[in-house]
Amino acid sequence: MFLPIRFVKLTAGSATANIALPTDTVGLMALEITPTTGDGIFVNFGGSTVQAAEPDGTFDTSGGVFVATGQSKLINVPKGATHMAYIRLGTTDVVFYVTETPAIP
Repeated sequence: MFLPIRFVKLTAGSATANIALPTDTVGLMALEITPTTGDGIFVNFGGSTVQAAEPDGTFDTSGGVFVATGQSKLINVPKGATHMAYIRLGTTDVVFYVTETPAIP
């Protein structure tokens, strides 16, 4: 079990949004992402202009990693990433929680 270091509640809408990651997170921390409403979210990591995108109906994951509502996904922050982008799947805004934990070795 990991003890959370930081915890934030966000809402994903129909347009991609991004947040800056703490500078001590990169490469050292994992983010546990837990959507609680709606159909789920896509998250992506990169620089300050990173975007997340809902796939176009094909099995395209370039827009990010999918996290379904009611599930948690633990994602290591990639080296060099300074921001996390997110967008909802479907038509209902998605409330989700991000918990920072120690990285998975």
